[in-house]
Amino acid sequence: MTTQNIKQKGFTIVELLIVIVVIAILAAISIVAFTGIQQRGRDSSRQADISNISKALVAYTTDGNPWPITGAAAVTALDGYTTANLGTTVTAKIGTTPSASANTTYGFAVCPSGATAGNGTGAQLSWWKEQTGALVTVNVGAGC
Repeated sequence: MTTQNIKQKGFTIVELLIVIVVIAILAAISIVAFTGIQQRGRDSSRQADISNISKALVAYTTDGNPWPITGAAAVTALDGYTTANLGTTVTAKIGTTPSASANTTYGFAVCPSGATAGNGTGAQLSWWKEQTGALVTVNVGAGC
């Protein structure tokens, strides 16, 4: 057998570079997509918490209790209100104004603004939405 009959086997450098570039593009796309999924999941969790807090506040006032006038009063009222059965992990987040740096907290304001104990007619809850970077408010009850 002569050296002319022996063929080299393997990949060329161009083929290897094409494969590396394709893998890099797929990795970049999946990382960007995964980041969006995490944000949407956290936003959905916050939205569910706000919905549960809203329902608990409505049930609390339907039972003849007055609307809480501060976030701290809302925490105290809902922690002691066994009908709604909200966990302290949810109620502990009420009262601090949410922002990009405090995006795991929920704002609380009584309606109408400046109401005192016994004459509030509703509440305004707010939460920070990561995906849009905006503050979302939800009105509960009347007068907001």
